[in-house]
Amino acid sequence: MNIIKFRDIVLNENNSSSLTAEEREIFNTFFRGKYAYAINWTYAVPLSEITTEQYKKLERGELKLDGEENVLSIDHKLNIDLFIGYSDSDETEKSNSIVNFIEANKFTLDDDITLCEIKRFRTWLAETLLSILVEPEEQTKEMLEYYANEMYDDTIKHLTHFAQYENAPTVVNLSSCNCTTNKNLVIQNQGALYSCDPIAVYRKGVYDKMVDVFSSIDFWKNLSTDFLTEFKKYIDGIIKLNLPLYTSPYVSELFDCGCLSDHNSLQIKMIGYLQNLSTALGYLKEGDLYSHKNMINDSLLKWSSYLYEKMRWV
Repeated sequence: MNIIKFRDIVLNENNSSSLTAEEREIFNTFFRGKYAYAINWTYAVPLSEITTEQYKKLERGELKLDGEENVLSIDHKLNIDLFIGYSDSDETEKSNSIVNFIEANKFTLDDDITLCEIKRFRTWLAETLLSILVEPEEQTKEMLEYYANEMYDDTIKHLTHFAQYENAPTVVNLSSCNCTTNKNLVIQNQGALYSCDPIAVYRKGVYDKMVDVFSSIDFWKNLSTDFLTEFKKYIDGIIKLNLPLYTSPYVSELFDCGCLSDHNSLQIKMIGYLQNLSTALGYLKEGDLYSHKNMINDSLLKWSSYLYEKMRWV
């Protein structure tokens, strides 16, 4: 469907002397600041003046806006050649962009997913996003490359070769129970813990970027339904297989002391997070966002912050 967007400008004798008074009046009344059909990029027609079926017939040539046969009588139209200088080129290009269709065509569903593929989930997700995103933001691209390359990149390589670690502190073990007598502390400010270790600082920075991107509905909502279906299939496979789940070291989960008698309590809790993520992906796939926005936001945040980095099984 061809769409043209006109700028919000009032035409008069001073800025459009080449147009007739009638043409200026039609533009100012029916097209100024508005979107319109671009019929064969010859005439602009208000969206409210023809039906979708009439638009299709005009594009196929079964109806015409001028001539002697099969002419569709409408009240207002503009010759695009005369008014192209008053169009909003950025919005017009965006309205006719095929970027989303190109992205969708890059993704092909598998008939099935093997256990070996599921065990590569973290890597698969980053690789796939890199292949389907069109001109992602630079830091997002670098973050995805880091995870696609098994959490390793040139920055890690160079820091490993040249950084000095004589003053690096020992990582503190985190308490897993809020009523334990263990003297280990739950660290809230991880920056102080890693301030002398540049690799740890860098990894934490990439993690923060990942959580920021992956927890955003806006990042996922415009991706193709084929991709979201495959994403959900991976998550459902992990749930079905009950693959062991571990939480990121950057977050701590506090449990009642009674939980210590159940060694599987963390697994049950994390599987619950994935079940919520699977439901959220279903809403995203169906475009059912607004009535479930809080649930989707919460599911994406918990999955990305607690689990994504650990969802790689050798």
